[in-house]
Amino acid sequence: MERKVSRDGTIKQLFELEDGLTVETVYIPEGKRRTVCVSTQVGCKFRCAFCETGQQGFTRNLRAGEIVNQIIGVNNDSDAGAATNVVMMGMGEPLDNFEPVAQSLRLLNSKEGFGIGKRRITVSTAGVVTGIQRLGELGLGVNLAVSLHAADDETRAKLMPINKKQPVRELMKACRDFPLAPQRLITMEVVLFDSVNDSVSDADKLAAALRGVRAKVNLLRFNPTSTSGFKASPDEKIKRFMARLAAKDIPVTLRESRGADIMAACGQLKSSSHAAFG
Repeated sequence: MERKVSRDGTIKQLFELEDGLTVETVYIPEGKRRTVCVSTQVGCKFRCAFCETGQQGFTRNLRAGEIVNQIIGVNNDSDAGAATNVVMMGMGEPLDNFEPVAQSLRLLNSKEGFGIGKRRITVSTAGVVTGIQRLGELGLGVNLAVSLHAADDETRAKLMPINKKQPVRELMKACRDFPLAPQRLITMEVVLFDSVNDSVSDADKLAAALRGVRAKVNLLRFNPTSTSGFKASPDEKIKRFMARLAAKDIPVTLRESRGADIMAACGQLKSSSHAAFG
């Protein structure tokens, strides 16, 4: 195992699997909350234009044991501590590796396993509609986060090729149908790229797409990667975007990235040839 520590306290670990392949895992401390961001695949087949993992390509799915072993590894790190929250937002698409992920979720939540409350577990997806439907049918009650990034098909397809087969309309229907307990919301993740998806018009399209969806929006600044030509939206555009959503009664927050200085922030994970560890 290799590790790097960010100036903000984030720890990135590179775990070697039995076959010599590797995945990255991120520990994020915030007050009493200790969040572990786990990987579910070696690489990713969905090739989002802004993501390092997708550019590495796909090698294989992780087994349930390999998923939860990442949490055990972090828990055993003397600079970390027992995880209070788990997010499946690392390398890979969780809902493309459904059965091992479902087994992992049960282990995480079980009193005989990790005993982590279902409200403290989040599954993030690039928009695998059938996977969202299956996750809802399991009735596990975990949180759902959707990497949306744009609400019109043309823009989203350029950012996320999955949209060509599973367009926004189908994705939003799956989200409307997803079972939620009272007071719970789906998190829509939107990374803002300068002059790509950050205009007031883009905010209006997002608000329209979310009509009838019990959701909140997490905006994120773009974290630079080695392969994409995107630039982060300037602060003034982000503020206008947030204000427009708020004016349309869409709950919105700006999530500050953690661990960008060690390539541990959203979209920066990459394990091929241990590239991210140098």
